Amino acid sequence: MLFAPVDRRAERANSDQVAVVFEQQTLTYGELNRRANQLAHHLRELGVGPDVLVALFVERSLEMLVGIVGILKAGGAYVPIDPAYPKKRIGYILEDSKASIVSPGVAGR
Repeated sequence: MLFAPVDRRAERANSDQVAVVFEQQTLTYGELNRRANQLAHHLRELGVGPDVLVALFVERSLEMLVGIVGILKAGGAYVPIDPAYPKKRIGYILEDSKASIVSPGVAGR
């Protein structure tokens, strides 16, 4: 799976190694794994699993990466939506994708 390296690194004693850098912010493998697991658990409670699309409504950030990994860990698929898109474009994406859940920045929770 795509996120297996995150899981493996987070389980090791060196889970404090930096996994990703975005602008001036960093996330370690352990932090990324913990936050993604927390989101995945929440999404599973909402019914996310195979064949469930989750609209990820967040700007490019560490939270976006946490959201992507969390959605994949929950078994769902993500539909990235940039909040800077025009409202008409966002509406079209949501209608066309028929995303079951819209995640407005819950990735940071």
